Amino acid sequence: MLRPTFVFLILKVALTRAAEVIVYRGETAVLPSRADPAWTLETIEWSTFGNDTHIATYRKTVMNLNRTRQFRGRLGLNISTGDLTIYNVTEQDAMEYSVRLKNTLKENAINSNQLTVRKRLRKPSVEKHVSLYEEGRCTVTLTCSSLDEGVDFSWEVKPPLTDVWSDKKSGVLVALLRNRTSDVEFTCTSNRTGERTSSAVTLKCENPPLPKNYNCRYGVCVVVALIVGFCTALVIQSKTVKKAFNYLKGKCVRKA
Repeated sequence: MLRPTFVFLILKVALTRAAEVIVYRGETAVLPSRADPAWTLETIEWSTFGNDTHIATYRKTVMNLNRTRQFRGRLGLNISTGDLTIYNVTEQDAMEYSVRLKNTLKENAINSNQLTVRKRLRKPSVEKHVSLYEEGRCTVTLTCSSLDEGVDFSWEVKPPLTDVWSDKKSGVLVALLRNRTSDVEFTCTSNRTGERTSSAVTLKCENPPLPKNYNCRYGVCVVVALIVGFCTALVIQSKTVKKAFNYLKGKCVRKA
């Protein structure tokens, strides 16, 4: 009597977490397959995660890189490593990609990559809100702004000034200048996760003083200048105003 024989084919499949690949728009992205270096690959199938449509395949020496319109003419495939290359990356390419690998021993592996596409930071803009002149001294309020989100601001002043205050979140800088022959350069730098770009303006306290009947104690004039400057700075928050006001007021009172 013959007994039925059941044969079970067990495929070895390795699963790993998605790796993140970060590039800037217009650059080239290389998505690693993370195949075992000892493998000889027989099948490579790249697809967008959750989508059964393949975007690049290699099956038994036959390669196809023009399977979808979005990636047509922009893909490269390394048949030794299984790595996928995307040229001239666009924002629409930002998604998760998965790859199914099979070697000549019929072993399988499935890996995935999360592609993040970033825009390069645009140069910040620097706006001068107010400049009040009194006895050869002036108070200037500068606001640095950016069209990009999630940035912090930092300021550099050349030559360095003693009476200067700035806030990295609002991008506001308040400085007291004295009549001098040299210019003062204010450089605002916007920062985001290691990337930075700058813009600079050059100022000089050289305008003639206000009429005599407007003259007052230096400390009082500084306070007036700060109030006017902060009121016109649209991006300044109330906490920022209070911190700068108290900081410079204390300096002015000590010097008066």
